[in-house]
Amino acid sequence: MPFLTRRLEAQPGRPFTIAAAFLVAFGFLPLPFGSVASLTMALCALIALAQVATRTTPLSFPPPVRFAVVACLLYFAVDALSAVIYQSHGQPLAAMGASLQFAFFPLMLAALGQALAPHEDPIRLFVRGARIGAILALILAVIEALSGVDRPRGGMINPIPFGSVAALFAFVSLIGIDRDDARGRILAGVAFTSGLAASFLSQSRGGWIALPVFVVIFLAYLRARLGTRALLAGVAVLAALTVIAVAVAGPTLRDRMRETIVMFEVSDLSRNDPESRSLDQRVLLWIYGWKAFKDRPVLGYGPEQRVEVTQSLARDDGYRIIPFGHLHNEFLTEAVSNGIVGLATLLLVLAAPVVTALRSARDSLRSDRIALAALAVAGAGLNGLTALAFGHDILNTVYVGALLAVALSASWRQPG
Repeated sequence: MPFLTRRLEAQPGRPFTIAAAFLVAFGFLPLPFGSVASLTMALCALIALAQVATRTTPLSFPPPVRFAVVACLLYFAVDALSAVIYQSHGQPLAAMGASLQFAFFPLMLAALGQALAPHEDPIRLFVRGARIGAILALILAVIEALSGVDRPRGGMINPIPFGSVAALFAFVSLIGIDRDDARGRILAGVAFTSGLAASFLSQSRGGWIALPVFVVIFLAYLRARLGTRALLAGVAVLAALTVIAVAVAGPTLRDRMRETIVMFEVSDLSRNDPESRSLDQRVLLWIYGWKAFKDRPVLGYGPEQRVEVTQSLARDDGYRIIPFGHLHNEFLTEAVSNGIVGLATLLLVLAAPVVTALRSARDSLRSDRIALAALAVAGAGLNGLTALAFGHDILNTVYVGALLAVALSASWRQPG
């Protein structure tokens, strides 16, 4: 029997496969435990690789998920080749590791798809984990704030991905709420409020860019599931829970908004004003990153040289860009690193969840697949306008985890 098919007795008469436990973990671990989520995904991939290598798991994919499989492999292949070709004095293996989750995806998809029991809904499992993780994230963020930490970050090293994932999981927690019992709906509401409040406490402005789009996606999902009357009720409940989240964040959120207003008022690229440095540096990165891309548009400069080249171009015009690991824009970072080729694979990966959801059967869970796919893509794409969407182990794990849930649901054997 394949290892992932083995069952844990979570409830009498309803065994819980190890495969299902992994899907819950991919939703649960990122916010409170950070990179433990990535290590868990690596463990799942190693088990899947062993099962494929011993032929206990066939490496075959149904039509709805083939686009996602190809997109992930192309994205990883371009990053891996770029790391090998351009990393003249760096560590190519470390650079390749930044997108390793996308290479894991086909293995995990095949193994988990074979192992899940008919009653185990992949999206529901992922959402269940996200709900618990969002609640724990707020608890950790409040403890950090009370301990004097300027920007809470939960189980992560950096508050930016923490705030982005917390905002995303706030809305992911609402998927399937129409099918929940009373306790499930309360849990979903608490998770939504917690994730949103944790994001506000992190002061991660980049993570808030996607919030209006998240709202539109959820309301469209609610209308598709329950109709216009439920949509109006959803707006009211969402507004009330958001007010609670804002109240929890309190002065922290207000202070961050004031800082943002001042930052735009005093921004001047010719100075190095501490109050506007964050915006000024991003604008310089974007201006000279775009210039670097135009100078070498097909294959780029590689992951190691992308910032150095941008700094050099800015220096020639009398501006100083402080050292960064990326260009604070996922699309520009990929374009300067790997040219049009890399940018094309990035767009394929971003399209993968939505394409998979739209190609899936028109069953009762199709709207769940589309909602999770749209939220994942909006979160990665819009947050990637000012920071990273991928290239960070936890962000990769969250995205691939959501893509796995969508793809598994697209080929899931529903109980008859």
